[in-house]
Amino acid sequence: MNRLLQTLSQMLSLLVVCLMLCAAAAWTGHLLGHEIGAEAKAGAPASPTQAATVPADVLAALSLQGASVEQHDSAVWTVRHADGTPGGEIVTSAPFAKHVEGFAGPTPVFIHLTPEGKVAAIAVGENAESPDFLARAVQGTLPHWRGLTPAEGAALQVDAVSGATYSSASLITHVRQALAAYAATRTTTLQAPAIGWLHTGLVALVLALGVAARLLLKRHRAVRLLVWALNVGVTGFWCGQFLSLSMLRGWAAYGVDPLLALPAVLMLLVSVCMPLFRQKQHYCAWICPYGSAQSLLAALVARLRTLHGLHPLGGRPRRTGVGGHVCPGQPLCAPPVVPQPVPAGRAAPVGRTRHAGALRRPAQAPRRQAAVGAGAGFTQAITKPLSTYEQV
Repeated sequence: MNRLLQTLSQMLSLLVVCLMLCAAAAWTGHLLGHEIGAEAKAGAPASPTQAATVPADVLAALSLQGASVEQHDSAVWTVRHADGTPGGEIVTSAPFAKHVEGFAGPTPVFIHLTPEGKVAAIAVGENAESPDFLARAVQGTLPHWRGLTPAEGAALQVDAVSGATYSSASLITHVRQALAAYAATRTTTLQAPAIGWLHTGLVALVLALGVAARLLLKRHRAVRLLVWALNVGVTGFWCGQFLSLSMLRGWAAYGVDPLLALPAVLMLLVSVCMPLFRQKQHYCAWICPYGSAQSLLAALVARLRTLHGLHPLGGRPRRTGVGGHVCPGQPLCAPPVVPQPVPAGRAAPVGRTRHAGALRRPAQAPRRQAAVGAGAGFTQAITKPLSTYEQV
């Protein structure tokens, strides 16, 4: 019964988290890739950020001076150079990020894709941001997408720029949503995860090792340390995979391609399923690279504390195996260990020794043959001089 109640409590907590993510996604006007309240907005005027053509200053920023553009749909233009050769396509984020704003309003972007389908350049459209803050946000974010395919760019995690947080966060969201929408409308379907099958297999292997170490190899400390190290090195540094609330909110708002984000989907499934097998906080130490790094550091500190007799790190003195104490700063100052004399007629104790300088009681005297009054015996016991205690 307790197990059933615990499982129901966990499922209820998971449901609350999902509802909170859906509420945060609905605040943006989208839920699972569908716009909320589209009927109410049907008669609204078009947003000024939905450009009918590509402005000349944007073409200059994209290094397409003299090129001609032909509108393909509301968000895509076909580019031809002055000599008539194909120049790829230009995608704008205006239709896909209507409600994403920076510090002073929307920050639409125009993305130039080469004929091979890779990002060549990104320019910011008409906006009301401060020029200095916008320039700082552009330099710290937009170059990260150069040379990537739309699918890779949609899955790329880029941090906001300190000092221009609102503007940079808006640019990041505009670029990712425009690339994700463009990738979804292409006729060719992505047949591999965004980070490739090799990296996806490595992430899955580390996840499997973490599950095995938690369920089957609990008492093997070396296996635990190995899995933590692999999670930090492979999942974190090499593959760059981790779960974040912003990513989950984006999934709830705009949907997710399971194959494109397969490593993150696997991490999420393991994080949700392991608590159902009574493995609490599995994500914190076994899936999240930051948590694994903290666990490794804690294990290292604990190991050094056990050796603080040889490596003084402060703290309380530890007790030796023979009952004495050793000063952390002076490991060699402990008194010598000598065997305790065994009184006649007694068996020698096994494994018990006492430091020199310790006091002990003498062997118990044989019972008196003559009857002694209870009062006299009590008086004699409490008045026994301290000199009767002998020192080893």
